[in-house]
Amino acid sequence: MYHYRRNLMIFSVLLLLLGLLRTVSFVQQMGSWMELFKMDNIDMVKLVLLFLCDLLTSIGAVVSGVMGILLRKKDKGLIVWSILSFVVCIAFFANAMLIIVNSNGQYSNYSSRRGLAYLAALPALQGLCFIGVEKNWEEKMQKNQK
Repeated sequence: MYHYRRNLMIFSVLLLLLGLLRTVSFVQQMGSWMELFKMDNIDMVKLVLLFLCDLLTSIGAVVSGVMGILLRKKDKGLIVWSILSFVVCIAFFANAMLIIVNSNGQYSNYSSRRGLAYLAALPALQGLCFIGVEKNWEEKMQKNQK
């Protein structure tokens, strides 16, 4: 019933695919980022935070997905990687909150923000699976059911 290793593999593959798609988008937008950093009338703190969140949700998601696939058979040392998963999750939420107001000062599309918030579920679930494998929750749950 509780298959943390299998779920870790599923969430890691999905996170890897999501990260690859976001990385392609991030690389394509590098020219736009350079132009935005040259502008004077933009809040630099918000721009740097948005840049870091985009970087984390693209490259961080790829690294987290790859490590989840590679470490799915291990039993120890997974807590560090669960922290990375939760950092990527926080970056997705921060990205969603930062794009509430677009460059024109108008509110952005609600569905795009909601979509980013839903995407935060993948790294959060992967992080929980890392912890579940590390702490051996599967055997503990089976003992409690008997």
